[in-house]
Amino acid sequence: MSVDYEVLQNFVDIDDLELNYHRVTNNINSIDIEDGIEWIFKYYREKGFPHYTVREEEKNSHINSLRKFDTDSIFIDNQIQQTMHGLRLAWNYFPHWVDVQCGNSKMPPIGYFNDDDLLKIIIKKTWKYEEKHGNNKFTENRFRQSLKLYQGSQGVSNFRPSAAKVIYEKFGGDGTIWDMSCGWGGR
Repeated sequence: MSVDYEVLQNFVDIDDLELNYHRVTNNINSIDIEDGIEWIFKYYREKGFPHYTVREEEKNSHINSLRKFDTDSIFIDNQIQQTMHGLRLAWNYFPHWVDVQCGNSKMPPIGYFNDDDLLKIIIKKTWKYEEKHGNNKFTENRFRQSLKLYQGSQGVSNFRPSAAKVIYEKFGGDGTIWDMSCGWGGR
C-alpha cells in the first residue's frame, strides 16, 4: 500500500518536516539519496536523538511477555543463547547510554549525533545499509545501531533481560536476588 503524502496533508494536521520525513523513510528506493539525507537530517536536528521509547500502556505488556518467557528455550547445554526479549524496555530506562564513551571510540554516540558532518555521513551509511538489507525503509532502529557503529563510534551494550531471567531462575536459590547493576553494565 502506498501513501499519497500530499493528499494526506490535506486531511491531517502535520507539518512539512514530519510529512517529508515519513515520505522519505518509508520508500527510500524512490527518493533521491541526497534529498532524503537532508530531510532525515533536518528531522533529527529538530526532534533530537532517537531514543528508545516504550509507551506507558506498552510497559506492562513487555513485562508480562518477559515473565512468561520460557528460559529453557535459551538455556542450552549450560549456555545462555542470545535473545532480544525485554531489551527495548530495558533501553527505555537507560537513555544516558548515548553519553557513554567506551572502548577506543573518540566520543560517545551523542557526540557523533551532534556533529552535523558526521551525522550526515551516518545517515548516508544507514541509507545504504537499508537499501541493501532493509525493506525499502529507513528505520529508526537501524539508525540508532548505526550511531553505535560507524565512523569509529562504539556504543555500550545492555545486559539482556532474558539472560538475567535465566540466571535468576537457574542460580537464584530461594528467589531472592540482589542485582547491584540492575541489569545494566559492569557484568
